[in-house]
Amino acid sequence: MTHTDGWAICPITRNGCIRILSQPQYPNRLPMKTVVQGLQVAMAQAMHQFWTDDINPLDTNGINWSQVMRPVDITDACLLSLAVKNQACLVTLDQGMSLTWAIGAQVQHIYVVR
Repeated sequence: MTHTDGWAICPITRNGCIRILSQPQYPNRLPMKTVVQGLQVAMAQAMHQFWTDDINPLDTNGINWSQVMRPVDITDACLLSLAVKNQACLVTLDQGMSLTWAIGAQVQHIYVVR
């Protein structure tokens, strides 16, 4: 998949990237400082947008709590809600994500990398 319109990151994904890529158990682990510097360079590019994490999980127009069945899915539901709010597409490796987790989510709001 290629995308010429740019990309965005929010605090959840930024922090998760740093945490995962720098932990000792991760294959090809990088020092935390290296990951942070790489993200700083990437985020300085013109194609990048920073989105604040302004989804309120208790808001009635964000997460569809009747469809989120497992606690491990809450972060993904928040990220999908953020994508819907910003009229964007969430790119994920999570094969188990469901459009039903976010109010108003449609097929264009999620792309699962296979």
